[in-house]
Amino acid sequence: MSIQKLEFINLILFVFLFILSFFQDEYFVIAVALCSVGIAFNVYLNFFKKMDSSPFSPSKDSSMNEKNAILNDLDDELKRRKKEDDFLRN
Repeated sequence: MSIQKLEFINLILFVFLFILSFFQDEYFVIAVALCSVGIAFNVYLNFFKKMDSSPFSPSKDSSMNEKNAILNDLDDELKRRKKEDDFLRN
């Protein structure tokens, strides 16, 4: 199950509990508070995921740096082989 589906199910659950808490008289304040915290946390996670700077996900810079380093190594290898071919032709 993907993270998006899990967050969606979690948000639906807290919204449902929030609506259900209006029908409970005994623990109304506690239920509303807990549901509000859950909804706020889901909105917080969704907001940071859209900004791609979530504190819970690894940054993409490290993977991009690895890819750039690999591409640079491949470019260097291509240049070295070209020089070797030119040397062998002469």
